[in-house]
Amino acid sequence: MNRTLAETFYIKTMGCQMNVYDSDYLAQRLMAIGMSPVQNAAEADIVLLNTCTVRAKPEHKAATFIGRVLQIKKRRPQVIFGVLGCLAQQEGRELLKRFPLIDFVVGPRQVKDVVDILARIFRGERGIVATDLDAQPPTGEPLNGFYRGKVSAFITIMQGCDNFCTYCIVPYVRGREISCPPN
Repeated sequence: MNRTLAETFYIKTMGCQMNVYDSDYLAQRLMAIGMSPVQNAAEADIVLLNTCTVRAKPEHKAATFIGRVLQIKKRRPQVIFGVLGCLAQQEGRELLKRFPLIDFVVGPRQVKDVVDILARIFRGERGIVATDLDAQPPTGEPLNGFYRGKVSAFITIMQGCDNFCTYCIVPYVRGREISCPPN
């Protein structure tokens, strides 16, 4: 990836600890290719929204944030905007229809593919949707120094669920249960 195309990123995380884990994972991957995080979406070359869909309120909050980012994108069309996470998994292409300025939509199992998707966007592709629940979830070693100064971090032992309870959306947006090997 060419650093002159994008040097900074901003990640807004909404939802559970799994989303925090996914956002940390993604931030580490972006930092590993030389990008730097910023504290404000208006300052970023790449803005990523990691979403929740457990209830209607998080969906409304996501739509409000999307609206704010699209205003930034109208002023600075070169900004790349991606929506990730459970809402992205659930809505997929519908998000692109509703908000055509979104550059890509990625479900929780494709967070590991965001760097490759960004490379495709730098080559001119737009409207990329990656929502394969059969894909392996992201795993990886933490970037050396990423957690320096932080008092907590999440690790993942299991992702998804096989129970399909009537009230729960997890198997539909995070996929079937996948556990780490015991060793």
